[in-house]
Amino acid sequence: MKKIALLIATVFATAIGAQAQQGQPSTTTPVTENPTNVKLNVILHPTLSVELANYGNSGTLGHLEEADAVNLVYKTAADYTNGVSKTITNHLKATSIGSGFKINASASLDHLARTAGAGVATMDGTKVTVKVGGGAAKVIRDLGQSAQDMGYVVGNNNSTASTVGEFIDVTYAAGSLSSADVQNYLGANGNAARYTVNVVYTITAP
Repeated sequence: MKKIALLIATVFATAIGAQAQQGQPSTTTPVTENPTNVKLNVILHPTLSVELANYGNSGTLGHLEEADAVNLVYKTAADYTNGVSKTITNHLKATSIGSGFKINASASLDHLARTAGAGVATMDGTKVTVKVGGGAAKVIRDLGQSAQDMGYVVGNNNSTASTVGEFIDVTYAAGSLSSADVQNYLGANGNAARYTVNVVYTITAP
């Protein structure tokens, strides 16, 4: 009987409490706050940028070749007779906001310096050329003496000529080598040799 009486009393008390709560009017009034806003500005500035997109290397690198360099390699008799060249697709990536652009190039030296092997200390700077897109090929000697307009021009000074991330092909070439050249550049021990120069690209308005 105690269990039953307790159960009934609890239910009854809960019901009475619920009725009491339902009978009380709400005294909470919603507070309306003033709205706030923020100004958002999107600002575009003119800019010019050129960057290296890839070195054109794939597969296993050969002796003295470097992953972070453009490698022109003489391997066969035909290479020494005819010279070697390498066109790197999408080598440079240019962005020009506010105008068109043109590409200039310079070199750290007016020759190539020996960085491996036992040949003479320098390679003639007229033996290696750089060509940007459909522009004229320029020899390292000239690039080392002063920055050169590479003949790659896009648009004009109007903002309608703006472009974002345009890829540019570049061709590097080393000319044929005579017997005397080979003897000088390889040295007496006949081991492989490497000659190096840095090419620097800049972008300006046309």
